Amino acid sequence: MRKRYGWEFGIPAYAAATFVAVSRVEAKEHYVQDVLAGAAIGIASSYLLSQPYQGWHLQPEVGQKYYGIRLGCSW
Repeated sequence: MRKRYGWEFGIPAYAAATFVAVSRVEAKEHYVQDVLAGAAIGIASSYLLSQPYQGWHLQPEVGQKYYGIRLGCSW
């Protein structure tokens, strides 16, 4: 999330992942090593497989009698 969309989305995603990881260890459903290995795999795969977001954007559109979503692309 951070690499593709920036820190605005990355910080909440990292916070949610950290919460889930801690809760799994506290519930004794995973070991700390499991959580660290999963985090390492997730971070490494994101660096290898994702690219920064470019061009496409969604925008809500509201009129007197309609609601919609506008999809656009910058060239």
